[in-house]
Amino acid sequence: MNGTETIQTAITHAHSWFDGTCSDLTPEQASFVPAGTAHPISEIVTHVLQSEDMIVNSMIQGQPSVWESEGWGEKLGLPNVAQHTQEQAKSFTADLEALQPYKEAVYASVQAFAEALTEEELDREIQFGEMKMSVADALTNALLGNTLAHTGEISALKGVQGATGYPF
Repeated sequence: MNGTETIQTAITHAHSWFDGTCSDLTPEQASFVPAGTAHPISEIVTHVLQSEDMIVNSMIQGQPSVWESEGWGEKLGLPNVAQHTQEQAKSFTADLEALQPYKEAVYASVQAFAEALTEEELDREIQFGEMKMSVADALTNALLGNTLAHTGEISALKGVQGATGYPF
């Protein structure tokens, strides 16, 4: 298995873990505001989807995100959560069912990108915020790391509410 195949497989598995962990969430669980500084699950889900969209489409490919190009903010009546303050994040709620079409659009764009990915592209350097990194680093450290870390966070937040976290 080469680098591109490894990344394609990892993205597929990250999506599977994320989807499985989120699949049985109730609106009450998704909007539960935990003590401390953790965010509600619906804010975390929105963050994961918007981050994946931004990393692949904007940062790596240099094009508008699906959120922007397809007008998902207007369609859903939701902000880009990346600009949230801690207070805004803690009070954010979203209808996870309403987010499904956006999730499907993000997954489709990420899958199309991953299927076209070449070994040479993995080494290309991109601007990632204030720093430069390779496409491979952006995909593994930022996209996969973010998705999997937040999937664990969602699992834990389900657990403190008495629900089963991971689907396995």
